Parts: sequence; C-alpha cells; structure tokens
Amino acid sequence: MLNPDEVIPRLREFAEEGIALLVDDFGTGHSSLAYLKQLPVSTLKVDKMFVRRLNQDEAGAEVTRATLLLAKSFGLTTVAEGVENKETQEILRQMGCDMAQGFGIAVPMPLEELVEWLGERRV
Repeated sequence: MLNPDEVIPRLREFAEEGIALLVDDFGTGHSSLAYLKQLPVSTLKVDKMFVRRLNQDEAGAEVTRATLLLAKSFGLTTVAEGVENKETQEILRQMGCDMAQGFGIAVPMPLEELVEWLGERRV
C-alpha cells in the first residue's frame, strides 16, 4: 500500500474477475479505515493482538467488538486470528464473528492430515 493510486485500481480489477480479497491484520500497520473504505475487499481479519486475551483485556475486547461491527456495516465477512482456546472462540461467536483461526482450532499440518481432520469434523 505504499502506492495506493496504483494498487487500488488493480485490486478492483481482481475483484471484478471474481478474486476474493481480504484485509489481513486489521488495526495494525497499513490496514487502516481509509483503505477499508476504498478497497474492494470481502473479508476483514481481526489481528491476533486484539483477539488473544479477549477474556482478560477489556480494551482489546472492545476493539474487537467495534471492528466486527464496522466490518458488518461494510458487508464484510470477519475472521479472527489467534484463537487459542474454546473460551475465546465462544466470545467471538457471541460477538458475531464469522470465522476464526488459531492453534485452539488446529495446528498447521500436512495435507493428508488436514484431509483426515476435515473428514472427522464433517457434519
């Protein structure tokens, strides 16, 4: 995002071709509100810095809650990073978060193990 005037039109081209774009690590670095308004994104990922201690850090919980509400107001899908336990997963569910990722859900694994893991969770 060092050159948004060049990048944003290209991202719009990608979106028009059906490529889903998401904002990673929202709330840190170059992931700002100004870009959220301009970019053709479909998903917003809440940074793990805000998620990891939801049950212990009221300020982080409020940032997460506000970010989720903001994303929903833009019609975006939400993903929380850094979900390390079931309690955090439940808090996020109650806040209306669409998806979560983190070691509390699954650890990185080879493809064969992933296929088996997914098969065990199929409903």
